[in-house]
Order: sequence, then C-alpha cells, then structure tokens
Amino acid sequence: MRERGIILTPEKVLAFQGGATQMRVPMKPQPSRDMTELRVEIVHGEAVLTYLAYPKGGTARHAICGSPFGAPGDVVWGKETLHCEFTTSDNITPSGAMGVYSADGKVVTVGGKAVDWVECRRDPYFETCQSNHMPRELSRIVRTVKRVWVEQTAGACEWCCEFEEKL
Repeated sequence: MRERGIILTPEKVLAFQGGATQMRVPMKPQPSRDMTELRVEIVHGEAVLTYLAYPKGGTARHAICGSPFGAPGDVVWGKETLHCEFTTSDNITPSGAMGVYSADGKVVTVGGKAVDWVECRRDPYFETCQSNHMPRELSRIVRTVKRVWVEQTAGACEWCCEFEEKL
C-alpha cells in the first residue's frame, strides 16, 4: 500500500465532502488511435495502461503511462489551497493569523485547535498556500483506491477511479 497526494480544485473538494466516490482526470500522454486492446494492469504495485504491441500476432504488451491514483488499496489524500486569515486576537494563534481552507472557508484545525499560518505555509510572507505545497498533516480528505480503470470518450482517454472512505 502506497500513499500519494492528489491536487484538488475547490469544486472537487466540495464534491468529496458531499459524498462523491469517483474521480476522473485526462490521461497524459494520450494513447494514439492505432493502439489496440487498451487495458489497466498492475505492474510492480502500480496501475499502468498497456496496449497490445503486435496486433497481428503475439501477446507482448507495452506500457503507456501510470495511473495518478495508484493501484487498488493505495491511499490518496487531497491537496487543497489554503489562505491566510488574520484574527483580531493573538490568543487564537501566536502570529495572529490562521490557516483557512479556500474551498469552504473552514479554519484549519489540528487536535481541535486553530493552526497558525506559519505552520500551514511554512513561509509567513505569502497569504496563500497553493494546493501542491499543502502539508500532508493538514489534509482532511483521505480515501482508499477501490478500483482504477480507463475510459475513452470523444477521442480522449481518461483515468477513472472509485474510492472508499478511509477509516
């Protein structure tokens, strides 16, 4: 079992909080149209899209790219954007500023206490923390990968994933 962070937009954060169990992302790179028998295989613990290398004969398969979600059983945690909100009292946080989740405006808490902005961002001079810099310990969306597959829609391939809530 591996653990990996995945960047979430505010819309995706709200969808997961609302009970969403599936997610899809465009595949990069896109497979070419002449690749036949696309399928997802588990190779060295990773979900990988493969295709039939020699359609006219043989069973050799070539890998195209790996899944951004990992393989079934892996744990995925959501990286979301945080921003700074200044407080009127220094009693809430030492610096007088606290971290807030941008998707819904809720205060970032650990152990029931508001988290100081310096701990959220690790750099007090910026007022936002982009999702790719979010510390793992502040994530509030953690899911286990249940199933990974690929769908071809309108000439484009997408990675699809079904999650179950991690307890």
